[in-house]
Amino acid sequence: MANTFGTDILIQAKDPRKAAKFYVDALGFEITDKNPKMIGLHGKNINLFIEPGPPLGPVFEVTVKNVNEAKAALKKKGCRSQRRARLAALLCEGPERVDL
Repeated sequence: MANTFGTDILIQAKDPRKAAKFYVDALGFEITDKNPKMIGLHGKNINLFIEPGPPLGPVFEVTVKNVNEAKAALKKKGCRSQRRARLAALLCEGPERVDL
């Protein structure tokens, strides 16, 4: 599981369109999906998705061979697991409130 990350990062913003404009203007992202429930931006090396809401911290995509084994190992290390209805992935909140 070590350092096997995907290219997608999910963040929240009170004003997703304003946040997206910042990432386009400041960092060169391109808006590829203007869905108000989740704006999609693609960059050269990563994709950024911005959903409306209070900032909860970024969500990183991690690739694992076995989800159940990874979940058990992370729980042993103090992570809390949660599931969000609109995402098919398991989320694990780390000690700095970063979702994996």
